[in-house]
Amino acid sequence: MAIPHADDNLNRVFADSEFNHGGWTLALKQAPQTIVPRELSKADKTVKINRLAKTVTLVDLAGYDAWMDSSG
Repeated sequence: MAIPHADDNLNRVFADSEFNHGGWTLALKQAPQTIVPRELSKADKTVKINRLAKTVTLVDLAGYDAWMDSSG
């Protein structure tokens, strides 16, 4: 799953929270490396969303499932 670092739609979703204007990226980076890989190149972290190139935080959903299974 690709979460953009800056996005007007996410700003609206989180408008009344502490995650407004990009705080979600910092929160996601607290996840284990198996869920949110950090050693990726800029090209790997750039995807097109609505035909616009965006820098994103990638979340490995299979890694999340495996981590949840192992933690009980």
